[in-house]
Amino acid sequence: MTKKKIIIWILAGLCLLAGLIWIAGKRIRQNQMHRDGVAVEEPKFGNERAEGSHAFAYEVSDQGWSGLKMGDTGKTIGEEGDFLCCVCSVMSLADKTTAKNKYTPDKLNAVISGIDGYEEDGTFRSGVLKEIAENAKRQKVIVPGLTGQDLVRDPKDPDIVYDIVKVKKDGRYRWVAITGLSKDKKQYQCMDPKEETAVSLSDYDSRVYDWYTLGGLRGDVDLSKEGADILAQRKTWEERMRLLRRIIWVAVLILLSCIIGGKAERYRRQRKER
Repeated sequence: MTKKKIIIWILAGLCLLAGLIWIAGKRIRQNQMHRDGVAVEEPKFGNERAEGSHAFAYEVSDQGWSGLKMGDTGKTIGEEGDFLCCVCSVMSLADKTTAKNKYTPDKLNAVISGIDGYEEDGTFRSGVLKEIAENAKRQKVIVPGLTGQDLVRDPKDPDIVYDIVKVKKDGRYRWVAITGLSKDKKQYQCMDPKEETAVSLSDYDSRVYDWYTLGGLRGDVDLSKEGADILAQRKTWEERMRLLRRIIWVAVLILLSCIIGGKAERYRRQRKER
């Protein structure tokens, strides 16, 4: 093997290593951001959020669902159902028909429980939220202004999107839904499922530790057994595709490692024989 080829293989290996280090560094920075939280700025002028948007205030303490079990988590909605209630409130807020009680926590909980869609902390497993709500996304990077190019908030737009954020109160995390702006447009108004009255993001030191965006219920999903069956099938397919991608990624890394290792070993032997 010529010296030129050896250099090319070494450079390829270094580029691969640099890429892996960059990915690992990005993941570490994201984890640190979610751990320490991000200070949220006041809403900027021109923000398209509606003033005082009405959202159904679904409280975790409501007797209609507070005692319901959340799948196999061993917890009830009254204990860890704040994320669930926020999802219901946001979908009701984004719904074009404004149908009352269309997305109640008991109905949505039945669907999520039926497909084992809960994480241990009461949030939804990856991919489940996307199959239920329009434009659902967990934001990997928390922007201080809580804005993004993919977020639209014009009430006339069918793809209207709202935010659900993780905050901290009395040393414990909880989820609240951002439902609009105050009249002076200087505060984010929120619906906290664990509070009986409306609150502002400033009540939680305006610091966010996680951030989801989503719109209304998807048109091809209903809160019935049939809807749960559809979600279950999609969830199984997503898990298989995720496993396949991991296998391919590991296989590529192993192949590249073998090639680079083989080339390096040949180079070492050639130098030894000289």
